[in-house]
Amino acid sequence: MSISGVNELSANRIFTIAELYDEINKVLGSSIVLSGVRVKGEVSSYKYYQSSGHIYMTLVQKANKKDNYGKDVFYRIDAKWWKGKNQYSKDKDKIKVGDVITVIGSINCYNVQSNVSIIIDSVHLTDEEGRSKAEREKLRLELEKKGYFDDAHKKPFPPKYPRAIGIITSQSGDARHDIEKTVQKKNPYVQLYLLHALVQGAGAGKSIANAIRFFDKKEDVDIIIIGRGGGDKLDLAAFDDAEVVEAIYNCNTYIIAGTGHTPDRTLADFAVDKLANNPTDAAYEAVFDVVSELEKIDNQIKELNYNIYRTYDLYDRMLEEYLLKIESRSPAKQLGDRFAELDKYFQGMSYNMLRVLGTYENGLASYMSGLQVNNPRVKVEKIESELAHISDNISRNMRDTFVNRWNAFAKECEMLEAQNPAKKLIGGFGYIEKDGSPVASIKDMKVDDDVKVKLSDGFFMAQVTKIEED
Repeated sequence: MSISGVNELSANRIFTIAELYDEINKVLGSSIVLSGVRVKGEVSSYKYYQSSGHIYMTLVQKANKKDNYGKDVFYRIDAKWWKGKNQYSKDKDKIKVGDVITVIGSINCYNVQSNVSIIIDSVHLTDEEGRSKAEREKLRLELEKKGYFDDAHKKPFPPKYPRAIGIITSQSGDARHDIEKTVQKKNPYVQLYLLHALVQGAGAGKSIANAIRFFDKKEDVDIIIIGRGGGDKLDLAAFDDAEVVEAIYNCNTYIIAGTGHTPDRTLADFAVDKLANNPTDAAYEAVFDVVSELEKIDNQIKELNYNIYRTYDLYDRMLEEYLLKIESRSPAKQLGDRFAELDKYFQGMSYNMLRVLGTYENGLASYMSGLQVNNPRVKVEKIESELAHISDNISRNMRDTFVNRWNAFAKECEMLEAQNPAKKLIGGFGYIEKDGSPVASIKDMKVDDDVKVKLSDGFFMAQVTKIEED
Protein backbone atom coordinates (compact mmCIF):
# COMPACT_ATOMS: atom_id res chain seq x y z
CA MET A 1 0.00 0.00 0.00
CA SER A 2 1.30 3.49 -0.82
CA ILE A 3 0.48 7.00 0.30
CA SER A 4 -2.09 7.04 -2.46
CA GLY A 5 -4.22 5.13 0.01
CA VAL A 6 -4.69 8.39 1.88
CA ASN A 7 -5.95 10.09 -1.25
CA GLU A 8 -8.50 7.35 -1.71
CA LEU A 9 -10.23 8.55 1.45
CA SER A 10 -10.80 12.01 0.04
CA ALA A 11 -8.64 14.14 -2.22
CA ASN A 12 -9.70 17.32 -0.44
CA ARG A 13 -9.94 16.03 3.11
CA ILE A 14 -8.29 18.15 5.82
CA PHE A 15 -6.75 15.92 8.50
CA THR A 16 -6.25 16.69 12.13
CA ILE A 17 -2.72 15.95 13.31
CA ALA A 18 -3.91 12.86 15.24
CA GLU A 19 -5.75 11.57 12.15
CA LEU A 20 -2.65 12.11 10.02
CA TYR A 21 -0.52 10.04 12.43
CA ASP A 22 -3.16 7.31 12.39
CA GLU A 23 -3.00 7.17 8.60
CA ILE A 24 0.82 7.11 8.64
CA ASN A 25 0.82 4.16 11.07
CA LYS A 26 -1.76 2.36 8.92
CA VAL A 27 0.58 2.68 5.95
CA LEU A 28 3.57 1.55 8.04
CA GLY A 29 1.63 -1.40 9.43
CA SER A 30 0.52 -2.60 6.02
CA SER A 31 4.07 -2.47 4.57
CA ILE A 32 5.63 -5.93 4.25
CA VAL A 33 9.10 -4.45 4.80
CA LEU A 34 8.41 -1.97 7.59
CA SER A 35 6.11 -4.25 9.61
CA GLY A 36 8.83 -6.88 9.93
CA VAL A 37 11.98 -4.85 9.49
CA ARG A 38 15.48 -5.99 10.47
CA VAL A 39 17.85 -3.22 11.60
CA LYS A 40 21.49 -3.45 12.71
CA GLY A 41 23.13 -0.69 14.72
CA GLU A 42 25.37 0.23 17.64
CA VAL A 43 23.72 0.63 21.07
CA SER A 44 24.10 4.26 22.17
CA SER A 45 21.81 4.03 25.19
CA TYR A 46 20.14 1.10 26.95
CA LYS A 47 17.69 1.53 29.84
CA TYR A 48 15.70 -1.20 31.59
CA TYR A 49 12.86 0.07 33.79
CA GLN A 50 12.29 -2.32 36.69
CA SER A 51 8.81 -0.98 37.48
CA SER A 52 7.33 -1.59 34.01
CA GLY A 53 9.69 -4.22 32.63
CA HIS A 54 10.06 -2.26 29.37
CA ILE A 55 13.43 -1.60 27.70
CA TYR A 56 14.24 1.58 25.77
CA MET A 57 17.34 1.89 23.63
CA THR A 58 18.89 4.05 20.91
CA LEU A 59 20.69 2.58 17.89
CA VAL A 60 23.23 4.65 15.95
CA GLN A 61 25.26 4.34 12.76
CA LYS A 62 28.20 6.51 11.82
CA ALA A 63 27.61 8.40 8.58
CA ASN A 64 30.19 8.63 5.79
CA LYS A 65 30.38 12.39 6.13
CA LYS A 66 31.45 15.13 8.52
CA ASP A 67 29.60 18.16 9.83
CA ASN A 68 30.67 21.77 9.22
CA TYR A 69 33.14 21.50 12.11
CA GLY A 70 34.79 18.34 10.76
CA LYS A 71 33.16 16.13 13.42
CA ASP A 72 31.50 12.75 12.89
CA VAL A 73 27.80 12.59 12.01
CA PHE A 74 25.59 9.76 13.28
CA TYR A 75 22.22 8.44 12.20
CA ARG A 76 20.05 7.32 15.09
CA ILE A 77 16.72 5.67 15.77
CA ASP A 78 14.91 4.88 19.03
CA ALA A 79 13.81 1.33 19.79
CA LYS A 80 11.27 0.06 22.35
CA TRP A 81 11.19 -3.51 23.63
CA TRP A 82 8.00 -4.10 25.60
CA LYS A 83 7.93 -6.42 28.62
CA GLY A 84 5.72 -8.96 26.85
CA LYS A 85 8.34 -9.34 24.12
CA ASN A 86 11.53 -9.25 26.21
CA GLN A 87 10.63 -11.16 29.37
CA TYR A 88 11.76 -14.55 28.01
CA SER A 89 14.89 -13.26 26.25
CA LYS A 90 18.19 -14.44 27.73
CA ASP A 91 20.15 -11.78 25.83
CA LYS A 92 18.54 -8.69 27.38
CA ASP A 93 20.92 -8.76 30.37
CA LYS A 94 23.97 -9.15 28.11
CA ILE A 95 23.41 -6.01 26.02
CA LYS A 96 25.55 -2.98 26.88
CA VAL A 97 26.36 0.39 25.37
CA GLY A 98 28.76 0.01 22.46
CA ASP A 99 27.47 -3.41 21.32
CA VAL A 100 26.31 -3.92 17.75
CA ILE A 101 22.96 -5.73 17.66
CA THR A 102 20.28 -6.68 15.15
CA VAL A 103 16.65 -6.02 16.05
CA ILE A 104 13.52 -7.37 14.37
CA GLY A 105 10.29 -5.42 14.69
CA SER A 106 7.96 -2.89 13.15
CA ILE A 107 8.23 0.85 12.47
CA ASN A 108 5.94 3.13 14.50
CA CYS A 109 5.36 6.89 14.38
CA TYR A 110 4.47 8.22 17.86
CA ASN A 111 2.30 11.29 17.48
CA VAL A 112 2.93 12.84 20.94
CA GLN A 113 6.65 13.33 20.36
CA SER A 114 6.69 13.20 16.53
CA ASN A 115 9.10 10.33 16.96
CA VAL A 116 9.76 7.41 14.61
CA SER A 117 10.88 4.28 16.45
CA ILE A 118 11.19 0.52 16.16
CA ILE A 119 8.83 -1.64 18.22
CA ILE A 120 11.05 -4.67 18.85
CA ASP A 121 9.93 -8.28 18.62
CA SER A 122 13.37 -9.85 19.16
CA VAL A 123 17.05 -8.90 19.52
CA HIS A 124 20.13 -10.76 18.30
CA LEU A 125 23.68 -10.07 19.48
CA THR A 126 26.55 -9.86 16.99
CA ASP A 127 30.29 -10.25 17.39
CA GLU A 128 30.95 -6.82 15.86
CA GLU A 129 32.39 -3.91 17.84
CA GLY A 130 30.74 -0.52 17.39
CA ARG A 131 32.76 1.93 15.27
CA SER A 132 32.16 4.81 17.64
CA LYS A 133 33.23 2.68 20.62
CA ALA A 134 36.38 1.49 18.83
CA GLU A 135 37.33 4.99 17.66
CA ARG A 136 36.71 6.41 21.13
CA GLU A 137 38.98 3.77 22.67
CA LYS A 138 41.66 4.54 20.06
CA LEU A 139 41.45 8.24 20.90
CA ARG A 140 41.57 7.47 24.64
CA LEU A 141 44.79 5.53 24.23
CA GLU A 142 46.36 8.32 22.15
CA LEU A 143 45.48 10.96 24.75
CA GLU A 144 46.63 8.72 27.58
CA LYS A 145 49.97 8.25 25.85
CA LYS A 146 50.36 12.05 25.69
CA GLY A 147 49.91 12.18 29.49
CA TYR A 148 46.60 14.07 29.39
CA PHE A 149 45.10 11.76 32.06
CA ASP A 150 48.10 11.58 34.41
CA ASP A 151 47.19 12.19 38.05
CA ALA A 152 50.54 13.93 38.60
CA HIS A 153 49.42 16.72 36.27
CA LYS A 154 46.13 17.28 38.09
CA LYS A 155 45.69 19.89 40.81
CA PRO A 156 45.08 17.96 44.08
CA PHE A 157 42.84 20.43 45.93
CA PRO A 158 40.49 23.26 44.87
CA PRO A 159 40.84 26.72 46.47
CA LYS A 160 39.02 26.59 49.83
CA TYR A 161 37.57 30.10 49.45
CA PRO A 162 37.06 30.72 45.69
CA ARG A 163 36.40 34.31 44.67
CA ALA A 164 34.45 33.35 41.54
CA ILE A 165 33.33 30.16 39.79
CA GLY A 166 33.01 29.84 36.01
CA ILE A 167 30.10 27.63 34.91
CA ILE A 168 30.25 26.08 31.43
CA THR A 169 26.94 24.55 30.35
CA SER A 170 23.80 25.35 28.39
CA GLN A 171 22.11 28.46 29.72
CA SER A 172 18.70 26.82 29.23
CA GLY A 173 19.54 23.46 30.83
CA ASP A 174 18.70 22.20 34.31
CA ALA A 175 22.42 21.77 35.08
CA ARG A 176 22.88 25.55 35.28
CA HIS A 177 20.08 25.98 37.83
CA ASP A 178 21.24 22.99 39.90
CA ILE A 179 24.76 24.44 40.16
CA GLU A 180 23.56 27.95 41.00
CA LYS A 181 21.13 26.77 43.71
CA THR A 182 23.73 24.53 45.35
CA VAL A 183 26.42 27.23 45.42
CA GLN A 184 24.03 29.88 46.77
CA LYS A 185 22.87 27.48 49.49
CA LYS A 186 26.43 26.80 50.72
CA ASN A 187 28.18 30.11 50.00
CA PRO A 188 26.09 33.07 48.79
CA TYR A 189 29.20 35.30 48.79
CA VAL A 190 30.97 33.65 45.85
CA GLN A 191 30.64 35.25 42.38
CA LEU A 192 29.15 33.02 39.66
CA TYR A 193 29.87 33.51 35.94
CA LEU A 194 27.82 31.54 33.41
CA LEU A 195 29.25 31.10 29.92
CA HIS A 196 26.75 29.43 27.61
CA ALA A 197 28.22 26.53 25.65
CA LEU A 198 26.77 23.91 23.35
CA VAL A 199 26.80 20.58 25.20
CA GLN A 200 25.74 18.34 22.32
CA GLY A 201 25.50 18.42 18.56
CA ALA A 202 27.61 20.11 15.92
CA GLY A 203 30.29 22.44 17.27
CA ALA A 204 29.69 21.45 20.91
CA GLY A 205 33.27 20.31 21.54
CA LYS A 206 34.79 23.56 20.24
CA SER A 207 32.23 25.59 22.19
CA ILE A 208 33.20 23.86 25.47
CA ALA A 209 36.95 24.13 24.76
CA ASN A 210 36.67 27.87 23.98
CA ALA A 211 34.74 28.44 27.20
CA ILE A 212 37.44 26.66 29.24
CA ARG A 213 40.16 28.81 27.67
CA PHE A 214 38.11 31.97 28.28
CA PHE A 215 37.61 31.31 32.00
CA ASP A 216 41.25 30.25 32.42
CA LYS A 217 42.27 33.79 31.44
CA LYS A 218 39.98 35.48 34.01
CA GLU A 219 42.09 36.32 37.05
CA ASP A 220 39.26 36.16 39.61
CA VAL A 221 37.92 32.75 38.48
CA ASP A 222 39.40 30.15 40.84
CA ILE A 223 37.28 27.12 39.83
CA ILE A 224 35.64 26.03 36.55
CA ILE A 225 32.66 23.65 36.44
CA ILE A 226 31.74 21.90 33.19
CA GLY A 227 28.55 19.89 33.11
CA ARG A 228 25.19 18.95 31.67
CA GLY A 229 22.28 16.69 32.47
CA GLY A 230 22.08 13.04 31.55
CA GLY A 231 21.76 11.58 28.08
CA ASP A 232 22.78 8.64 25.95
CA LYS A 233 26.36 8.03 24.88
CA LEU A 234 25.95 10.00 21.66
CA ASP A 235 24.58 13.01 23.55
CA LEU A 236 27.81 13.09 25.54
CA ALA A 237 30.08 12.92 22.49
CA ALA A 238 31.16 16.55 22.96
CA PHE A 239 32.94 15.55 26.19
CA ASP A 240 34.91 12.90 24.24
CA ASP A 241 36.29 15.59 21.91
CA ALA A 242 40.10 15.75 21.80
CA GLU A 243 40.00 19.56 21.77
CA VAL A 244 38.05 19.58 25.04
CA VAL A 245 40.52 17.17 26.68
CA GLU A 246 43.47 19.27 25.47
CA ALA A 247 41.86 22.47 26.79
CA ILE A 248 41.39 20.83 30.20
CA TYR A 249 44.98 19.58 30.24
CA ASN A 250 46.38 23.04 29.43
CA CYS A 251 44.08 24.84 31.88
CA ASN A 252 45.76 26.35 34.95
CA THR A 253 42.44 26.74 36.78
CA TYR A 254 40.98 23.92 38.89
CA ILE A 255 38.27 22.10 36.85
CA ILE A 256 35.39 19.97 38.14
CA ALA A 257 33.22 17.89 35.78
CA GLY A 258 29.64 16.87 36.55
CA THR A 259 27.87 15.56 33.46
CA GLY A 260 25.24 13.44 35.22
CA HIS A 261 25.65 10.52 32.85
CA THR A 262 25.80 6.75 33.11
CA PRO A 263 28.73 5.02 34.85
CA ASP A 264 30.64 5.07 31.52
CA ARG A 265 33.09 7.97 31.80
CA THR A 266 33.78 10.48 29.03
CA LEU A 267 37.35 11.31 28.02
CA ALA A 268 36.96 14.73 29.65
CA ASP A 269 36.20 12.96 32.94
CA PHE A 270 39.64 11.32 32.84
CA ALA A 271 41.39 14.69 32.41
CA VAL A 272 39.64 16.97 34.93
CA ASP A 273 40.99 17.64 38.41
CA LYS A 274 37.79 16.40 40.11
CA LEU A 275 34.96 14.20 38.80
CA ALA A 276 31.49 14.53 40.34
CA ASN A 277 28.43 12.35 39.76
CA ASN A 278 26.26 15.22 38.48
CA PRO A 279 26.15 19.04 38.28
CA THR A 280 24.76 19.34 41.82
CA ASP A 281 27.62 17.30 43.27
CA ALA A 282 30.12 19.34 41.24
CA ALA A 283 28.81 22.56 42.80
CA TYR A 284 28.89 20.94 46.23
CA GLU A 285 32.57 20.06 45.76
CA ALA A 286 33.45 23.56 44.53
CA VAL A 287 32.59 25.72 47.55
CA PHE A 288 33.22 25.75 51.26
CA ASP A 289 30.02 25.62 53.34
CA VAL A 290 30.19 29.17 54.68
CA VAL A 291 26.54 29.14 55.81
CA SER A 292 27.06 26.08 58.01
CA GLU A 293 30.36 27.49 59.31
CA LEU A 294 28.67 30.76 60.33
CA GLU A 295 25.96 28.78 62.10
CA LYS A 296 28.69 26.78 63.86
CA ILE A 297 30.44 30.00 64.98
CA ASP A 298 27.13 31.40 66.24
CA ASN A 299 26.52 28.22 68.23
CA GLN A 300 30.06 28.40 69.64
CA ILE A 301 29.45 31.99 70.77
CA LYS A 302 26.23 30.94 72.47
CA GLU A 303 28.01 28.04 74.14
CA LEU A 304 30.87 30.35 75.22
CA ASN A 305 28.43 32.83 76.77
CA TYR A 306 26.66 30.00 78.54
CA ASN A 307 29.95 28.65 79.91
CA ILE A 308 31.03 32.12 81.05
CA TYR A 309 27.82 32.71 83.00
CA ARG A 310 27.86 29.17 84.36
CA THR A 311 31.50 29.56 85.52
CA TYR A 312 30.74 32.95 87.07
CA ASP A 313 27.78 31.49 89.00
CA LEU A 314 29.93 28.55 90.11
CA TYR A 315 32.70 30.76 91.49
CA ASP A 316 30.15 33.10 93.07
CA ARG A 317 28.57 30.20 94.95
CA MET A 318 32.00 28.85 95.92
CA LEU A 319 33.03 32.27 97.24
CA GLU A 320 29.85 32.54 99.30
CA GLU A 321 30.41 29.06 100.75
CA TYR A 322 34.03 29.92 101.64
CA LEU A 323 32.93 33.12 103.37
CA LEU A 324 30.38 31.20 105.42
CA LYS A 325 33.00 28.61 106.39
CA ILE A 326 35.52 31.33 107.32
CA GLU A 327 32.91 33.17 109.36
CA SER A 328 31.92 30.00 111.22
CA ARG A 329 35.58 29.26 112.01
CA SER A 330 36.61 32.87 112.64
CA PRO A 331 38.95 33.34 115.67
CA ALA A 332 37.00 36.52 116.50
CA LYS A 333 33.79 34.50 116.82
CA GLN A 334 35.49 31.85 118.91
CA LEU A 335 37.01 34.54 121.11
CA GLY A 336 33.62 36.17 121.55
CA ASP A 337 32.14 32.86 122.63
CA ARG A 338 35.00 32.44 125.11
CA PHE A 339 34.44 35.92 126.54
CA ALA A 340 30.78 35.09 127.01
CA GLU A 341 31.72 31.99 128.95
CA LEU A 342 34.19 33.97 131.06
CA ASP A 343 31.58 36.64 131.76
CA LYS A 344 29.12 34.00 132.93
CA TYR A 345 31.84 32.42 135.03
CA PHE A 346 32.77 35.70 136.68
CA GLN A 347 29.11 36.48 137.44
CA GLY A 348 28.88 33.16 139.29
CA MET A 349 31.97 33.77 141.36
CA SER A 350 31.38 33.85 145.04
CA TYR A 351 32.58 36.54 147.32
CA ASN A 352 35.50 34.30 148.23
CA MET A 353 36.95 34.54 144.71
CA LEU A 354 37.22 38.33 145.05
CA ARG A 355 40.30 37.92 147.19
CA VAL A 356 42.23 36.39 144.33
CA LEU A 357 40.94 38.92 141.82
CA GLY A 358 44.19 40.82 141.85
CA THR A 359 46.09 37.71 140.82
CA TYR A 360 43.69 37.00 137.98
CA GLU A 361 43.76 40.61 136.86
CA ASN A 362 47.51 40.42 136.37
CA GLY A 363 47.18 37.15 134.42
CA LEU A 364 44.38 38.60 132.36
CA ALA A 365 46.44 41.65 131.48
CA SER A 366 49.27 39.40 130.30
CA TYR A 367 46.81 37.29 128.30
CA MET A 368 45.31 40.38 126.63
CA SER A 369 48.80 41.57 125.70
CA GLY A 370 49.39 38.26 123.88
CA LEU A 371 46.04 38.54 122.08
CA GLN A 372 46.95 42.02 120.89
CA VAL A 373 50.07 40.63 119.22
CA ASN A 374 48.04 37.86 117.51
CA ASN A 375 44.91 39.91 116.88
CA PRO A 376 42.29 37.73 115.06
CA ARG A 377 40.87 40.78 113.32
CA VAL A 378 44.22 41.40 111.61
CA LYS A 379 44.24 37.79 110.37
CA VAL A 380 40.64 38.11 109.12
CA GLU A 381 41.49 41.26 107.18
CA LYS A 382 44.49 39.51 105.64
CA ILE A 383 42.30 36.56 104.53
CA GLU A 384 39.69 38.95 103.11
CA SER A 385 42.45 40.71 101.13
CA GLU A 386 43.59 37.38 99.67
CA LEU A 387 40.02 36.49 98.71
CA ALA A 388 39.61 39.84 96.96
CA HIS A 389 42.83 39.18 95.00
CA ILE A 390 41.54 35.72 93.96
CA SER A 391 38.21 37.23 92.84
CA ASP A 392 40.04 39.86 90.75
CA ASN A 393 42.12 37.14 89.04
CA ILE A 394 39.00 35.12 88.22
CA SER A 395 37.24 38.15 86.73
CA ARG A 396 40.34 39.16 84.72
CA ASN A 397 40.84 35.63 83.32
CA MET A 398 37.15 35.41 82.31
CA ARG A 399 37.33 38.81 80.62
CA ASP A 400 40.57 37.95 78.75
CA THR A 401 39.10 34.64 77.50
CA PHE A 402 35.96 36.37 76.22
CA VAL A 403 38.00 39.15 74.48
CA ASN A 404 40.28 36.60 72.74
CA ARG A 405 37.33 34.56 71.47
CA TRP A 406 35.51 37.72 70.34
CA ASN A 407 38.62 39.02 68.45
CA ALA A 408 38.97 35.65 66.65
CA PHE A 409 35.31 35.82 65.65
CA ALA A 410 35.70 39.42 64.40
CA LYS A 411 38.71 38.38 62.30
CA GLU A 412 36.70 35.57 60.64
CA CYS A 413 33.89 38.04 59.91
CA GLU A 414 36.40 40.47 58.31
CA MET A 415 37.70 37.65 56.06
CA LEU A 416 34.17 36.78 54.94
CA GLU A 417 33.32 40.46 54.41
CA ALA A 418 36.45 40.81 52.24
CA GLN A 419 35.02 38.18 49.88
CA ASN A 420 31.65 39.97 49.55
CA PRO A 421 31.10 40.33 45.78
CA ALA A 422 29.08 43.51 46.37
CA LYS A 423 32.31 45.32 47.31
CA LYS A 424 33.60 44.87 43.79
CA LEU A 425 31.06 47.44 42.61
CA ILE A 426 32.65 50.12 44.83
CA GLY A 427 35.44 52.27 43.46
CA GLY A 428 34.32 52.59 39.84
CA PHE A 429 33.63 48.99 38.87
CA GLY A 430 30.33 48.13 37.26
CA TYR A 431 28.27 45.10 36.18
CA ILE A 432 26.99 45.15 32.56
CA GLU A 433 23.85 43.35 31.39
CA LYS A 434 22.31 42.98 27.96
CA ASP A 435 18.71 41.74 27.72
CA GLY A 436 18.91 40.60 31.36
CA SER A 437 22.11 38.52 30.89
CA PRO A 438 25.69 39.41 31.92
CA VAL A 439 28.04 40.61 29.15
CA ALA A 440 31.20 38.49 29.29
CA SER A 441 32.84 39.54 25.99
CA ILE A 442 32.67 42.30 23.40
CA LYS A 443 31.79 39.53 20.95
CA ASP A 444 28.38 39.50 22.58
CA MET A 445 27.86 43.20 21.65
CA LYS A 446 27.16 45.20 18.54
CA VAL A 447 26.77 48.89 17.78
CA ASP A 448 23.45 50.47 18.91
CA ASP A 449 22.89 47.72 21.52
CA ASP A 450 21.20 48.96 24.70
CA VAL A 451 22.94 47.88 27.89
CA LYS A 452 22.26 48.25 31.61
CA VAL A 453 25.24 49.26 33.82
CA LYS A 454 24.88 48.50 37.53
CA LEU A 455 26.99 50.42 40.08
CA SER A 456 27.11 50.13 43.88
CA ASP A 457 24.31 52.69 44.38
CA GLY A 458 22.08 52.07 41.33
CA PHE A 459 22.19 51.63 37.55
CA PHE A 460 21.94 53.57 34.28
CA MET A 461 21.13 52.62 30.66
CA ALA A 462 23.65 53.16 27.87
CA GLN A 463 23.97 52.57 24.13
CA VAL A 464 26.97 51.06 22.36
CA THR A 465 28.45 53.48 19.82
CA LYS A 466 31.82 51.88 19.11
CA ILE A 467 33.41 48.44 19.60
CA GLU A 468 37.15 47.75 19.64
CA GLU A 469 38.99 44.52 20.47
CA ASP A 470 42.15 44.53 22.58
